Amino acid sequence: MPDKPPQAGTRETLTCAGHLLTIEMFRPVGKDGATTPTIILLHDAEGAGPNRPVRHEAASLAGAGFTVLLPHYLLRTGQERAGFSEIARHFAAWREGLASLLEHVHRTAPGGIALIGRSLGGALALAVALDAGGAAALCLRSAFLPPEIADRPLVLPPVLVQHGARDVLVPPSHARRLAEGVAAAGGRCRIALYPDQAHTFDARAEAEATALTLSFLREHVVRA
Repeated sequence: MPDKPPQAGTRETLTCAGHLLTIEMFRPVGKDGATTPTIILLHDAEGAGPNRPVRHEAASLAGAGFTVLLPHYLLRTGQERAGFSEIARHFAAWREGLASLLEHVHRTAPGGIALIGRSLGGALALAVALDAGGAAALCLRSAFLPPEIADRPLVLPPVLVQHGARDVLVPPSHARRLAEGVAAAGGRCRIALYPDQAHTFDARAEAEATALTLSFLREHVVRA
């Protein structure tokens, strides 16, 4: 991981579900923003602070030719980072605001849209994709299945699920159950289990997972 954090994106404030939502936008260099596919990138419970890995992920995805939106969704409920109690208490509020954001982007962005999230961000991406239409693809890393969707059919766009087989924070059974649920609903889900990885991937697995994510996005979003 680079020592210096990437430059901040351009900040915007939107009204989503009746509340203000701060978003950073990372644009690809030399691309026409009017036709560039959009990624809504959801950070984990540690937030989107200046030294967080999600900022490098946003810059990397923009460098690969995507417009990246990084919403600071925890701020809606006054957090910069979230523990288990905050996740249980505020998940529905975060989901509501992000679903409104997806609907807004679907109305205003001409290219395809993908939702990407890790851990808490992955769980929110999953719930948002069920709540709001418009996403062409869904990429989840180390994500848990939120209890709020337990009884819902998983009617989703194509999904990429990546999970460490040694994850003790979110067991890999979550990934398997998600894949089974998507298949049962008639959808497509690609699952990639990394046998020697935990909740957070090491540098080698991170590079492999990122390459697979980009391949998946180019297949399902760029042509959307």
